[in-house]
Amino acid sequence: ETGSASTGYPTVLLKKIEGHYKINASGISITAQQVDCGCSGFRSDSGTGTISQTHTFYPYSNNWTYYTPSSWIPIMQVDSSVSILGCWYTITCSNGYEVELENNLTF
Repeated sequence: ETGSASTGYPTVLLKKIEGHYKINASGISITAQQVDCGCSGFRSDSGTGTISQTHTFYPYSNNWTYYTPSSWIPIMQVDSSVSILGCWYTITCSNGYEVELENNLTF
């Protein structure tokens, strides 16, 4: 979700995360899943200081949708060295392999 802070800087807020997997190999199953999401950057509510917001979800199916906590506040798009949002999806397979996918935006 995008918006604008009282300072005039554009803002961004991670609100919804969706994902899925498909296994194309016989004899392999998923034993665990974890989705870590977060956003950090300059606070849009006060205009000063930074904030880091993170949350972890544990999907139980091959198709999932989650929403970030309603307490999260938007961050301002000011400096790419400070502002980032994204998700990290980790899947553990029955053969012992672990697959990690990362989807981040830096602005």
